Amino acid sequence: MNRYLIEKFIRGKCSPEEELKVIDWMRSEDYDAEMEKIISDDLKGAYEFDLSPYRDLSHIRKNIIEKHTGNTPAGNRIGLLPWKMLRVAASVVILAAVGLSIFLFVDNPSKAPDHQYTVSQVTKSNPRGRKSTIILGDGTRISLNSESKITYPENFSDSARIIQLEGEAFFEVAKDPKRPFTVHTNYLDLRVLGTSFNVKTFSNSNEVKIALATGKVEVKDVAIKKDATESVMLTPGQSVTFNKTARTFSKVSDFDPNYEYGWKNGVIYFDKASLQEVIEKLERWYDVKINVVNKPSHKWVYNAYHKNESLELVLQSMAHNEAFDFEINDNLITIKFK
Repeated sequence: MNRYLIEKFIRGKCSPEEELKVIDWMRSEDYDAEMEKIISDDLKGAYEFDLSPYRDLSHIRKNIIEKHTGNTPAGNRIGLLPWKMLRVAASVVILAAVGLSIFLFVDNPSKAPDHQYTVSQVTKSNPRGRKSTIILGDGTRISLNSESKITYPENFSDSARIIQLEGEAFFEVAKDPKRPFTVHTNYLDLRVLGTSFNVKTFSNSNEVKIALATGKVEVKDVAIKKDATESVMLTPGQSVTFNKTARTFSKVSDFDPNYEYGWKNGVIYFDKASLQEVIEKLERWYDVKINVVNKPSHKWVYNAYHKNESLELVLQSMAHNEAFDFEINDNLITIKFK
């Protein structure tokens, strides 16, 4: 990483491409070693001695003060020209600023280091059984599914638009070539300019799935090293699934829009769904708890399409096909297989 690009980033003078390059570097495994080398090079250029005892910032600060005031043993005293003192001070400032950026970006993604995050953060979330539509200041429209949350700055910066997502959302991104739109999840980053796509990244699932409706989107593992080129580029009608454990992408494939994002239009769509998949979707959709008594007589491969139907109607249709009785008691549903 170029030292001067880091300084440019801290001052908020980077282009969108440069900003993302620095962010990727800060999140990479190479960050610690490279940042140490940058500071080490600066300090060695000023002091010309072993840096190891001075890696802690408090020691660096103490050493600068001692060298400046002459309070060091005579045999070890090294004079500092003013420009060298400034160079060392700049290194300390860079280390502190980038260290703060790392803390904010990695440990608290809703306060990422881009200068847009000096403004207030907005969080929108839905509990089970509720969906909502959010219109951002740039005109981007977000359909947020049940049990999902997004975080974004009250005002986007002049160079980037960054959103943090947990759960599932459908994005209709307003075109703005000067400000790329990036969706951060705990596992993937998606970068677009103007497009529409669905992202599903629930914490209780081992998969993240992206389905692209229009435009183009680049999908990248957040843990990938900065010098790696592996990423997935999707075109309209294509989807890809990311396995969280293996950290691998599936083969890009076509998809059924009703299945991937029909939810935003009130559609519950099951395509060869297992019993567990059906239960999880119904619990999230209707905000209920489902208990199952006995086991089904066969392996479930359930297919169904329901649009804006009550839970009772959905269960009636399902019970007719799958041979079970059910009872609704407020938010508790009991399914008993015959």
